[in-house]
Amino acid sequence: MIRFVIRLVGMLVLAAAVVFAVGDIARTIADDVVQMTPLATALATLGLAPALPPDAAAPLQAGLAQLLAAPTSIVLAVFAFIILFIGRPTRPRRLGALR
Repeated sequence: MIRFVIRLVGMLVLAAAVVFAVGDIARTIADDVVQMTPLATALATLGLAPALPPDAAAPLQAGLAQLLAAPTSIVLAVFAFIILFIGRPTRPRRLGALR
């Protein structure tokens, strides 16, 4: 049951990645300029402001800044595939096989 929920969440995140990708493609075709929605812009649109405490380590802040500048569709797709990998069905074990 848990594996089903994990796979469902992974598919929903993948669907959100496709929605953002289609939006980016439509905006790119309309403006004749490649435009990708950064993750920070998508989070701000949803009303979620990513923030770190001021005493956070500098490498953590730099890593978060790079993640927030990445295209939303790519970040969501990678996250979805990680979730789907975690929730993948197990392979049946063959008894007596040496492989």
